[in-house]
Amino acid sequence: MVTTKHTCLSEKAIGCLSSLRSLWIWRCVNLKCVFEGMEEGRLTYLRTLVVGNCPSLTSLALSIKHLTALETLIIRDCKELSLMEVAGEEDNQDLKLSLQNLMFFRLPKLEVLPQWLQGSANTLQLLWIGGCENLTALPDWLPRLKSLQTLWIDNCPKLSSLPEGMEALTELLIYGCPDLSRKCTEDHSCTTDCS
Repeated sequence: MVTTKHTCLSEKAIGCLSSLRSLWIWRCVNLKCVFEGMEEGRLTYLRTLVVGNCPSLTSLALSIKHLTALETLIIRDCKELSLMEVAGEEDNQDLKLSLQNLMFFRLPKLEVLPQWLQGSANTLQLLWIGGCENLTALPDWLPRLKSLQTLWIDNCPKLSSLPEGMEALTELLIYGCPDLSRKCTEDHSCTTDCS
């Protein structure tokens, strides 16, 4: 677990830990950016990354394209983070990631899911989005995540619809999303539990 009073967690501080498999960045109240300038070949064994309780964090310059072994990514309680400035966004077409579990909790600046998620089209199994009060829509490409089995959405009140083609899900849980729950029930488009 890393806790710092610095405003930026540089690649030099963590990147030298080449065999690191799990990293928690937690309760860093001054932290504004993570992994600025990370180069290829760094953190190539990282499997789990948890970033939480970093209220000033505005940029996760993760160089996602270099974290090819990452399986679990959890980001929570980062009220200034939108996730739209993540490196790798521009060339996500050829991005090959290994994410299996992705969880976003209490990210009020998150309005849309980042494009780089498509890099995990063949591996992502669980997507859990909670307390993202300004999330307005799920992307049309979401059903193309072929391995996605479980989608949990809770307390995202501005979310009112699911993209077409989500029938392959094994488990769909909707909670605290009144418009989405109502539409799901009215359309009978959800064969799974909507509450």
